[in-house]
Amino acid sequence: MGIRGDVDISGKSFTNAAGGVSGKSVAPRSGSVFGWLRTKFADTINFVKTRFPIGSPKQGTKGASVRAKAEANKGKPVEGGEDLTETDLKDAGGPDLDANPEVKQKLDEVAKTPEGKSTLKKWGLRGAVGLGFLMLIYKTPNPLEALENAADDAKEGVEGLSELLSQMFEAFKSVLQFMVDNWMVGAGSCLCCILLIIFLTVMSAAK
Repeated sequence: MGIRGDVDISGKSFTNAAGGVSGKSVAPRSGSVFGWLRTKFADTINFVKTRFPIGSPKQGTKGASVRAKAEANKGKPVEGGEDLTETDLKDAGGPDLDANPEVKQKLDEVAKTPEGKSTLKKWGLRGAVGLGFLMLIYKTPNPLEALENAADDAKEGVEGLSELLSQMFEAFKSVLQFMVDNWMVGAGSCLCCILLIIFLTVMSAAK
C-alpha cells in the first residue's frame, strides 16, 4: 500500500506513480526512452558491466584503427562499420565475444531494440559487435549509456549539417535576389564570360 496506481476498468494495465511498472510493456508517462530501456534491461546491464572490460587496442589492427577514427569523429558513420567482426572488437580493446556467447547474446538483445538499431544505423554499425564498439568509443561497460551518448552525438551531427545547408541556401537566395534586382550587372557578367570564352577559343585556334 502507499503506492498510488492507475488501473483501467478492464484490468489490462497498471502503472504506479513510481515510474511505469505495468502488466504490459507500457512506456512511462515521463522520462526518456533510454531511461525506460535502462529499467527494462537492468539485469542485462548489470550482467554485461562485469564482463565487458575496456582495454587498450592492439596497434596495427583493423579494430584499433576503426576505434581511433570513430573516437575522433563521434556521431559520423564508421567506415566499414557493418563488416566489423568479433576479432575486430577484441583487437580494439573489447572482450572476446566468441568466448563469451552469453555477453554477445545480451548485447544483441539491446542492439535489436528500435532505439538500438536506429542509433547503430546512424553510426554505420550493427549488432552486438557494433554496440561493443560504441562501448569502447565512450569507454563505458554500460551498453545503454553508450547508446544514449551515441544517439546524442549523431543528433548533433545531423543538426550541424542541417544548419550548414540552411546557411548555404540563404546565401544562394541572396545572390539570386541580387541578380534579379541588378539584372544589368548579371547580364553584363554573362556577356563578359561569353566574350572571354570566344577570345580564348580564337587565340587557341590561331596558334
